[in-house]
Amino acid sequence: MKPPAIAILTDFGIYDPYVGIMKGVISSIAPEVPLIDLTHQVSPGDIQQAAYYIWQASRDLSPGTIFLAVVDPGVGTSRKGIYLEKEGQIFIGPDNGLFSYLSFKSQITGWELDNPEYQLDSTSATFHGRDIFAPAAAYAAKGIRGAAFGELLDKIELLPQPRLEIENQTIRGQIISTDRFGNLITSLGTFQREPDGMQLDSWIDSRTSSLPDNSKLTVQVRDQNYHLVSTFAETPVGQCAGLIGSTGLLEIVANLESAADLLGMGRGEEVSLLWS
Repeated sequence: MKPPAIAILTDFGIYDPYVGIMKGVISSIAPEVPLIDLTHQVSPGDIQQAAYYIWQASRDLSPGTIFLAVVDPGVGTSRKGIYLEKEGQIFIGPDNGLFSYLSFKSQITGWELDNPEYQLDSTSATFHGRDIFAPAAAYAAKGIRGAAFGELLDKIELLPQPRLEIENQTIRGQIISTDRFGNLITSLGTFQREPDGMQLDSWIDSRTSSLPDNSKLTVQVRDQNYHLVSTFAETPVGQCAGLIGSTGLLEIVANLESAADLLGMGRGEEVSLLWS
């Protein structure tokens, strides 16, 4: 049977050899396991950005995938290393909020990574990606599960929940990420298109809401109103618009330009979706 893939996300970049070293450790334990580079360009120490990327990727990668995530500004401190299971996928990394968005609408079971049998013989205070997390991912790919790694967790560290307020004919949220094209991803969603409009199925909890079609929807940021479009090309050059992105979340976009630059906006700023 084909072994599960290990999908790796870090803030290490590609200048230094850290990612390659982690891959080397994995290959020394489980040489047959395929490795996927999700990204190594998370902004240094940006746990919230990484949490969004992990949630985004987990929706598209197959059951059985092992996610190895190392964005770890607290490396060497008392923060735990953890192994989590959710809906057939496995997540390994530091317990610092990286896996917060996975907790929405589903149950996560986790264990602490405290069994030295599944770590390197000597662990440093600065590179747990190599010494603890990469070996754990490799052993998980070889079939080691849950309780073998350590004690059952009763909770994990969680980031503040993104804003998503639904009232009357308004949905309010915030920008949670910006991609390299300058698209501003918001906490509004997830949306599904229907024959006569759209359906909101909250990505955070069980709330739902029925919305009209695009022509009756307005995206509001900083008291400016923008249309909701179906493709980037529908947006006039030099202007912005709302667009339901590939995750089902609302994005603020521009055509062949950066919406983030045009609007001078970034993470945390308020966004509303209005209709009449």
